[in-house]
Amino acid sequence: MSVLQVCLGDLIEPAKTRKAGSTNYPLLSMTMAGGLVDPTTKFKKRVASEDTSGYKVVERGQLVVGFPIDEGVLSFQQLHDEAIVSPAYGIWEIRSGASVDPMYLENFLKSPQAIAYYLGKLRSTTARRRSLDRGSFLALPVPLPPLEEQKRIAGILNQAAELYRLRTRALDKLNTLGQAIFHEIFGSGSFERVALAEVIEARSSLADPILPENAQLPHVGPEHIRQGGAEIEWDRVVSCAQDGVTSGKYRFEPNDIIYSKIRPYLNKVAIADRVGMCSADMYALVANSDVVKNSYLHFILGSSDFLSYAASVSGRANIPKINRKQLMAYEIPVAPLEMQAEFEGKISSIRGQAAKLSKSLSTGKKLFASLQHRAFRGEL
Repeated sequence: MSVLQVCLGDLIEPAKTRKAGSTNYPLLSMTMAGGLVDPTTKFKKRVASEDTSGYKVVERGQLVVGFPIDEGVLSFQQLHDEAIVSPAYGIWEIRSGASVDPMYLENFLKSPQAIAYYLGKLRSTTARRRSLDRGSFLALPVPLPPLEEQKRIAGILNQAAELYRLRTRALDKLNTLGQAIFHEIFGSGSFERVALAEVIEARSSLADPILPENAQLPHVGPEHIRQGGAEIEWDRVVSCAQDGVTSGKYRFEPNDIIYSKIRPYLNKVAIADRVGMCSADMYALVANSDVVKNSYLHFILGSSDFLSYAASVSGRANIPKINRKQLMAYEIPVAPLEMQAEFEGKISSIRGQAAKLSKSLSTGKKLFASLQHRAFRGEL
């Protein structure tokens, strides 16, 4: 079936920039899995800096484009009549008279076809935030069937996406169960607190990702760790060579704790199960096994106490970041190794269930990608 193709620039245009100023608007955060969300429900707190006067106002029905663009980090704002988002994000609106359904367009902009286009354009740039220039973004070819067909396709894809989200929530609940077990075992204890610097080391030597021994290693970035999900999404990770990275990276080993230092409120921390390389936006941490076990430290770094600390010291920049000195200064409670071992035993069964569910999610994601391919080729 032949489908009309138009440029994205025929459908959307930049929205007029409005700053929050002194007005108190609802604040929205952008997530990879859920698009725009209210951080007071997603992260249990407001995560922006106290001064939001420079934040951008986004109206209902406008498109917010974040980064990395090649992860499909974008969403139409449908939560409030007016809200605010990070000033680093782009805001677009549908052109007057454009015959396009917002949900159809959002689905396409997150589709494998669109992602492949973004990646092709990004290979010619070293943009740190992996965002496209305006011209390249607006030149994206968009298949545009009749409006009713767009709505039908969007409905099918939205239903499939919701099924995937339900499985994702099940995985999140397993992690929540792990936190509950952690608090059950350690919550009532009064343990000596010591600075992280006394119980862990951060790998500090940068390795060249171009060298033969490193080029084929997986390159893990913050975007590859599930928010609060405690795992690396390996099916989305490619090698250093495939990612085209050339600057120094930290080489990590199995059982290293990988922690994302940018936007610490996102709670991105995981235990590596293989050798790899991580970006400079992350720390590869090695625990002193005579004092703390990996599982214990992993959950400490995902605790509400640590998240509050990290948020308080990470600054008010557009992209908050916790530096190494701040991280190492955090004082953790050191429980007896016997108690840590008890926790590790209980959490291992949960990790086994999570691994099975993750495998199912990976399969579901591939099936959804196949459905998207067919949808935007006019084959549904």
